[in-house]
Amino acid sequence: MKLPLLAVLALAAVLAAGSACSSGGASTSTPTVEVTATIVAVATPATTATASGLALRDSAEGDRVRAALVGMSGVEVSDQPLAGGAAYTTQAWAAVTDQRRDVLELSLDELRRALRGEIADWSALGGSALPLVVELPASDAGAIARVADVSLGAAVVRKPLAEVAADVSSRPGVLALLPVSELRLGMLALVIDGYDPYRDPAQQSPLRLERWLRAPDEATAAEAARRLGWSVGGLNPVGLLATGDYIPARCAWSSTLAAGGPLHIFDAPGMRDLLRRADLTVVPLEVGLMSSNQATPCERTTELQGAASAVDALVDAGVDVVTRASNHALDCYGGCSGVLVKQETDAVLQRAGIASQGVGNSAAETSTALFVERDGVRFAILAYDDIAPWYHSTPGGVGTGGLDLETLAADVRAAKARADHVIVAMHAGIEYQAEPTDRQRDAAHIAIEAGASLVIGNHPHWVQATERITSASGREGFVVYALGNFVFDQPWSTETQQGMLLEAGFTRERIIGVRLRPHMIRDSYRPTLLNPATEGAPILERVWTATDGLAGGR
Repeated sequence: MKLPLLAVLALAAVLAAGSACSSGGASTSTPTVEVTATIVAVATPATTATASGLALRDSAEGDRVRAALVGMSGVEVSDQPLAGGAAYTTQAWAAVTDQRRDVLELSLDELRRALRGEIADWSALGGSALPLVVELPASDAGAIARVADVSLGAAVVRKPLAEVAADVSSRPGVLALLPVSELRLGMLALVIDGYDPYRDPAQQSPLRLERWLRAPDEATAAEAARRLGWSVGGLNPVGLLATGDYIPARCAWSSTLAAGGPLHIFDAPGMRDLLRRADLTVVPLEVGLMSSNQATPCERTTELQGAASAVDALVDAGVDVVTRASNHALDCYGGCSGVLVKQETDAVLQRAGIASQGVGNSAAETSTALFVERDGVRFAILAYDDIAPWYHSTPGGVGTGGLDLETLAADVRAAKARADHVIVAMHAGIEYQAEPTDRQRDAAHIAIEAGASLVIGNHPHWVQATERITSASGREGFVVYALGNFVFDQPWSTETQQGMLLEAGFTRERIIGVRLRPHMIRDSYRPTLLNPATEGAPILERVWTATDGLAGGR
């Protein structure tokens, strides 16, 4: 819901006042910028109105603001709270490193120690041993030191912004602070004291510059903000989280019931909260969920079907969308029609408030995207199966969306015409392999070239390679060919009990980055997050080895 600007101004004033009152507290998650305000510009030429007052520590910034507000009167700008004014995050920085780093989160205190030069190796931050080099954009170094409340170490490297960004993507071990607006595929944004640059608004960054603007009326405030290029709160990306296959059947389901029921599936530390915090959580549901039939019991069978109550775990974890195109989507344990499986699963998901894509009443329906909007960013989701043609929909018949390379591009283009980002879920590949097939890669490249931003694969029951693809038009997309099992009962090998969560950030214009979190299935059903530098390291190593194997392969 969009609020009128005056309401936003009032709300920001309350928040600003609260921030001012609490600035003497012990919290380190949102440090206060210590400034000594000085009046930079107060003179008003007889013929040209200007801002009534600028109280900014940075005189160069004051000059820029004054120039932008020439011709306006009654506007005040300050780097301290203004009663009745609105707070703007004019700059926020994210801690970034190379995509394959095995440290995903830092505390603000750890980051400060790195900036002071007290940490020289990633092992001191819980990662594998590798020299740590801190780089900062030279133009931002002073401001970063102020907002972080540190004296920068002598070894901190200062370079032009473009060079820092290039080093992060190409030199393993670099730790940099970049403006959140500069996040790109190829670098990894770290979570700092709970702030996730892929998901959270810039105003929550512990490393941010805030400015306050007060004007006599709504129209003047709106015009001043427009001239300055400011928006309340700053950049607000949308964070998507995707999982591997959710198969609550066979021994996975009996183990779930023995543990107390589906609400215990995501009890492992941090898992439920991580799923809930995403703006858009997408799970591939590989089986139907039926009310009139029991789930497949714990026995040797490939006829996989879930119980209706398995949806409770998804609701509890805040899942928004399930993709259903798979080779088990219309299985019915003991025998019944695929039409009945579809109908009952539709009803279960609708009652739960979870949207779905990938199974429909006709081929036209399955090739039409599901549209979801979050914070002004519109997503289109398509789902395809390439394994079980006997379940594929026909022009007039119920089934799954079959992966047809000749029509895939047309489906994506049609979806892109109505959305900022197209997400393609693809059930394809060969089981128990880390390398994608040529057909998987062909489909992914076709989808990205047609306009997709993200391709998420599943079915192999192993994690597989990733690929960063640049289309002919220069637009980038990301592919993860398989995320492995999320909830399933294949305890006969280590690899089939391993999986990954994919976290991705989006603005309306582009995908800004991805993060892979390894996990392991415990007790035949419970996905448990792993430390990526220790127990999770073999999972990521298998992914990166397979990824490197794709280089030069097309």
